[in-house]
Amino acid sequence: MMIQGKGYWARITGNPHNGYKSEAPQDRLWSFDLSIADDVVQKFKAAGIADKIKNKNDERGNFVTWKRKAIKKDGMPAKPIRVVDRAGQPWDPAKKIGNGSTLNVQFIINDEGSPNPRPSVLAVQVWELVEYEGGGGGDFEEFPVDASGEEKWA
Repeated sequence: MMIQGKGYWARITGNPHNGYKSEAPQDRLWSFDLSIADDVVQKFKAAGIADKIKNKNDERGNFVTWKRKAIKKDGMPAKPIRVVDRAGQPWDPAKKIGNGSTLNVQFIINDEGSPNPRPSVLAVQVWELVEYEGGGGGDFEEFPVDASGEEKWA
């Protein structure tokens, strides 16, 4: 199955990250959020995976968080999520995928027909890139500098 949406918090190129759990190697993963349109919400409902849809009342609207752990359950290393460009060529990991990039996501539904089916990402195509420009916290003023060298705390 393939769907398209806007990507957010894409950490799918390069080394896996720690997520929010711990520093343990088994918790390292690749992940991203994908905002989805109403027709995709209906497809998820029909497939029995509507419980995977989230909405935090922000710019993502309805979205799904896609994850792949770096270490499989059997302890073996997992392959990273395959990421390609618009021409189907391997993605240049030096180009960071920013919020609002249009992504095509290929996935399968594991355990389809069971009481707990779950979607599993196979590959991502970056259709329209919004390049990530760094982790700046917005505009801010520089701190004043005390040239005297004395420590004075307010």
